[in-house]
Amino acid sequence: MKGLLIKDLKLLGNQKKALLIAVVMFIIFMVTMDNPLFVVNYITFFGAIAALGTLSYDEFNNGLTFMFTLPVSRRQYVLEKFLFCILAGLSVWIVTVAGSCGFMFYKGTFVNPAEYLTECLTGIVIVAVMTSIMLPLQIKLGQEKARTGIFLFAGIIAVIFFVLKVWVAPTDEQMTALLAGIEGLGLAKGMLIFAGSAVVLLVVSYLISVRIINKKEY
Repeated sequence: MKGLLIKDLKLLGNQKKALLIAVVMFIIFMVTMDNPLFVVNYITFFGAIAALGTLSYDEFNNGLTFMFTLPVSRRQYVLEKFLFCILAGLSVWIVTVAGSCGFMFYKGTFVNPAEYLTECLTGIVIVAVMTSIMLPLQIKLGQEKARTGIFLFAGIIAVIFFVLKVWVAPTDEQMTALLAGIEGLGLAKGMLIFAGSAVVLLVVSYLISVRIINKKEY
């Protein structure tokens, strides 16, 4: 497991141009935008995408065929991929949150630290959800087909929301009651429920990914 993490870390380190672009984008966004939460979530998402890209390096030139001749089980490989993507997203998130706090202090923008940190946790949840969807698809279809699958999935979700909005349009009273219920939960409880759902999704996605990779021939 440690060897796999080191391998992926070195692969990620080879993407120096992408990392430099992320740093430049972060600085530009922080200087020009007034919404640091968007910047934190966007750059965290960018970091998770880079971590997911290591899977395509593993598949290159029959790399996985060779890897599975080593004392590495397919279950260990999948588990390491999930851990690496989450750890990479978490590392980027910590750096961007710290950087955004520094920029806000420099610009004289004052926020409630506890509330801001809680809101920033949405970035980690986004990484967990994206990893849960992308990893099984990439293992099953490969990187290029997985991207197409994601776009199709996003399109289907958009159509469902559109249909629900048009055919099952909620009344103003229903929307007011829904928003009141969400607000009544409080930000911390809402985030806790959101995070718990993301963890469950990760576990289910891991089990599905293990099943997929066990059926594949390398």
